[in-house]
Amino acid sequence: MFKKHTYKALFAMLAASLLAGCATETEITKITMNDVRNMDYGSYPKNYEKTIRQHLARTLIDPNSLMIDGFSKPKKYLEITSRHYNVTTDSYNPAVFLKYYIVCARINAKNTYGGYTGWQDHIYYFRDGKIMNSSEYGLIDGCSDPNDIVIKNSTFSDVEIVDKPEN
Repeated sequence: MFKKHTYKALFAMLAASLLAGCATETEITKITMNDVRNMDYGSYPKNYEKTIRQHLARTLIDPNSLMIDGFSKPKKYLEITSRHYNVTTDSYNPAVFLKYYIVCARINAKNTYGGYTGWQDHIYYFRDGKIMNSSEYGLIDGCSDPNDIVIKNSTFSDVEIVDKPEN
């Protein structure tokens, strides 16, 4: 009976020491708002309204039913992704910085049943004048963000913006 408990205790200590060895302290990367402003977001989307209208004409079920309540001005958008564990190298890949201009549009159009869906906010992610992605359910709060740059920093990115303004 004594041996059984001894083995369990030894196993628990061994497992704890192995897990402690795996836990490495990650270093926080610190950047400033000046760094963020000077990142390459691609060229400013000059014809964004026309580009969005063309995109909707290609993607809507009934493009002739399209109603647009307006567009926001393009603003810089930075998404800092979380680090990911790389099994091949047995290490963490650094956070990735995704840089776009975003434009918000409020639209209404008919669905497959012929009825209007109701007014919905959509975000269009631009890079060098082209729509790279769009989202009906994305970062909608980015549309109302009063700052000139919208920043979405993943919880586990290990990147800190030291002088980021508070909303």
